[in-house]
Formats: sequence, C-alpha cells, structure tokens
Amino acid sequence: FFFATVANFHMALLWALPFILLWAAGDACTLIAAGKKTTLDGSVMIAHTDDSGSQTGDLRLVRVPAMDHKKGSMRPVYGLRGGYPRIVTDDRGPDYEPKHDQKVMKPLGHIPQVEHTHGYWDQDYGMMNEKGLSIGETTCGSRTAGWPLSIKGGHNMFSIRELSKVALERCETARCAVKLMGDLAEKHGFYGDDSGPPEKPEWGGTAEALAIGDSEGEAWMFHIMTGEGNKSAIWAAQRVADDEVTTAPNGFVIRKMNLKDHDNFLASSNVQSVAHKNGWWDGKEPFDFTKAYAPTPESALVPLYVGRRIWRIFDLLAPSKKLDSRLGYVPAIPTYPFGITPDKRFDVHMIQQILRDYYEGTPYDMTKGIAAGPFADPVRYGGNKEYTERYGGARERT
Repeated sequence: FFFATVANFHMALLWALPFILLWAAGDACTLIAAGKKTTLDGSVMIAHTDDSGSQTGDLRLVRVPAMDHKKGSMRPVYGLRGGYPRIVTDDRGPDYEPKHDQKVMKPLGHIPQVEHTHGYWDQDYGMMNEKGLSIGETTCGSRTAGWPLSIKGGHNMFSIRELSKVALERCETARCAVKLMGDLAEKHGFYGDDSGPPEKPEWGGTAEALAIGDSEGEAWMFHIMTGEGNKSAIWAAQRVADDEVTTAPNGFVIRKMNLKDHDNFLASSNVQSVAHKNGWWDGKEPFDFTKAYAPTPESALVPLYVGRRIWRIFDLLAPSKKLDSRLGYVPAIPTYPFGITPDKRFDVHMIQQILRDYYEGTPYDMTKGIAAGPFADPVRYGGNKEYTERYGGARERT
C-alpha cells in the first residue's frame, strides 16, 4: 500500500486507496520513506508492498473507529494470524466482530487501556490513523529469535502487527509511535511472525523494520528484534532527513548511531550491551546496528535479494549518483547509504512507478528473456531455499 502523510487525513486517503493492495509473488515486503523536502507537495510519504506469500490473504481494508474506554479497562493483545480472518474480536468495530459461526479469538494477554483511541485504517498491519500518522512494514533477519506466549517456550506478547495498531490508536507523531512500540516491546516481549519453530528458527524472519511518518513532517526508520533469552526486545530508530529518501527491503539499514543525539536517534537501553556481551560489537569502534544485529547471509543470493532493490529504488530517484548495482547487501560493510537526496522532487506517481518496477531498461529486466515468454511477463516463481540450492541460482527480487 501507499500513502502520503498530510495534515488533512481525508485527503491522504484519496491518495492511499487507489494503491492500497500491491500484492507480489513472494512472502516479504519492501518499504520506502520520503522526507518532506523530497516531495512536490511537502508531505512525508510512506510506501509499503505487503506481499501475501503462498497463503490466502485477508484482503479487507478495515476502518477501526475512534473509541472511548472506561477508566481502568484493559486492551487485549492478540496473536494475529495470516489468512482470513486476521482477527475476530468485539472491541475494534463492526468489521472485526464475529460473523456467522466465528468466535472471538483468545488474546495472548492484556495491557492497560487508555481512555481514548484514534480511528485508523487497518490491514495485516496498522496503516494510517485520523491524525495522519502512517506506518509501513518489512520483515528482516536478526541474530535473536522469539516466540509468542501461546506456544511452548514462548515468552512474548507483541508481534509487529499489534505494535503497529497500538501505535496508531494512541499516537499522533512518529516519535511517539517509536517510543511507545519500543517501551511496550521491552516490557511485554517481542516476537517475529516469521521466526519459524523454536527447535529450528528461521533467522531471516525474526525481526521487523517499520517506516513511520506523521503530519508534522517527520519520518523515522524503526528496527526491532527479540531480546536475549527469547524475552523483551532490542530496538533502534533513526530519523529520515527531510531531504532524503530511505528504503528497507527485508534488511536492517540503520548503521552508525549517535545515541547522544536524541533528535535523530532513539534506541532501547540494551542496544549496545547485548551486542557487546555476545561479541557482535567490540565496544571500541563506532556502534553499527546492522553490523551488530543482522545475520550473516546463508547464501550468496541473499545480498542481491536485498541489495538489488536498494540500488534500484535509489537509482530511479537519483540516477546522477550512478550507484553500483552489483554491491549487494552486506551487513558487515555499508554498501549503500541509509538515505539519498533525489535529483528532483517527486509526487505520488513516482512512488507508484517504483513499486511497479521490474528493472526495465537494466541488465536485470524481468520483461526480457525466454522466461518472460511471448508476452513479456515479468512474474516469476522465486523458489524457496531448496529450489535455489538445487538449481544454483534464483530470480531477481523486485
């Protein structure tokens, strides 16, 4: 989905709804955050492709209404599931109430409710609230893994789905959303929806990145993963410069952090100590979040799976920089910058073009070659890990 964060919520939705579902082959996502000085109308823009993968998706765009709550009441936190219905509950408006023979889902736990919650648009993840706060998501890998309270060995209440929804219910600014989600995850625990089973973790899906924008003109990149011992959380956030665009296509992108600069960097109190304790940071060189916490790629294909998309997005917006398409994504070495200043200001149509891109006009053009067939079809079966190992390669990830 795509949306521009502006002061007028209804105007923002006029931009959002035409592009709300951009389903693609695969089970991962790409997000983009644009600072206010990069856009023609001066708004922050957040974009996100929410890929459905192999399962049936719940395609509903749900309007959760603003609500008032009794003092002292509790908010249930659910272990939201993929597919339809994503949630069945009687506390988020009529669209999520039980239908036919459906039963209200059992929550993982509860947190104290606030007296008033904002209305927002909801899909698998919280999208945009009535105050103009917008969120986009992408799944990432990390060196830690965690599981929900609902399974044996799980200690955590929040996935990124419920964290994003709580943020939209309670916050008006991106900075508020970052702090609230970080605090809740540290207190109640965070788990990745794609962490796999505890006996065999899927390290490539244990963490999350969010792009968050608000109507006051701030955009932030937020990274989160489970803390030590399958409990609590480790998180970091960096403000996107007003004149820059950043992207995170299934990989951490926050690098060196000046944790004394609270205007531009925020993080959990354990962000450096856990890395140092586990030998992921020597405590001497400048702290690099991605170098410390992104997992070592399991194959030579992973760097291109992430890195090629970073290159393409940046190259479409700033071709004058002539970035190298072959560098890939290497956690130990910054191959591309956190953000770039585009060659010229752009509007929503440019972001739409980027999200529809299949590397046309490059050596990686998905509309060319025998695999594209007689109709220049760019859609490919990407293949799973076993597929790529058997055949020694993979398709480009768009």
